[in-house]
Amino acid sequence: MNTGTMITGDDINRFRLMAMRQALNLEALGLKRKGASVLSILRKEGLVKARTAKSALIELDAVINGI
Repeated sequence: MNTGTMITGDDINRFRLMAMRQALNLEALGLKRKGASVLSILRKEGLVKARTAKSALIELDAVINGI
């Protein structure tokens, strides 16, 4: 019996933003990743305007709660 969870519809975007929020939180703590930073990705997509990860967390929370 499969008891997995399927994410569909508008929840896909919400889940993506929540995953990016957690990655941004790790960046704010100093963890680095290969490739572009999550902050730069969010700024490129126009979701946040902040220049620091900590202030971007506040903006991203408002975006997630507004969905």
